[in-house]
Amino acid sequence: MSAAVDHLGAHKLVKVLCRFEDANGALFEAGETGRIQHIHFNWATSKITIELMQGEDLKKIILHQHTSKSSGPRSGNLRQYFEVTGEQVVWGPEEERPPVPIQPEEPAPVEQPSRYVHDEYSQLIDRLDRADQMEELESLIKDRNPYAYYALEIATVYRGRWRRFKAAGDVVRAEEARKEASSWAYTFAGFATSGGRCR
Repeated sequence: MSAAVDHLGAHKLVKVLCRFEDANGALFEAGETGRIQHIHFNWATSKITIELMQGEDLKKIILHQHTSKSSGPRSGNLRQYFEVTGEQVVWGPEEERPPVPIQPEEPAPVEQPSRYVHDEYSQLIDRLDRADQMEELESLIKDRNPYAYYALEIATVYRGRWRRFKAAGDVVRAEEARKEASSWAYTFAGFATSGGRCR
């Protein structure tokens, strides 16, 4: 799960506002753009690494974390160095997933998230989803999941809506569902970086 720092998070499209050198000496020029793919925080070293996709190239920005450092981007001053210009969520298409090996004689059981197990709860979630009763659906999931994972399950529901509406050509509702999926995914990420015991 990607972390977030200041106003930056995964999928954000960013522009470098002023020339800087990161903690490893890598130079970044004003005007450079890219999409943040991942932000990693190393608890052992307190080092923050921002993975920035620039076309096909992946660059890593290592943040300064020492107060003795007189210049350079670090947690707390990133708005001086980066402008967020948009957001681009990239969901991997189903066909890009590696195939599941098939063993004809004794196939191994595939564990599925509770969302897709056809029990009474998941059937109710599906009915509320199809009936567009999203407030009731979100409340039900929150009541069922006492910790941060409720946000991930809600994000999964909205992702399913996004794919369904997109396939049906309903661009407006697909975009609304995509934004909700992204928002709930960020909520889960925020909980994860704070210990994950939030409601």
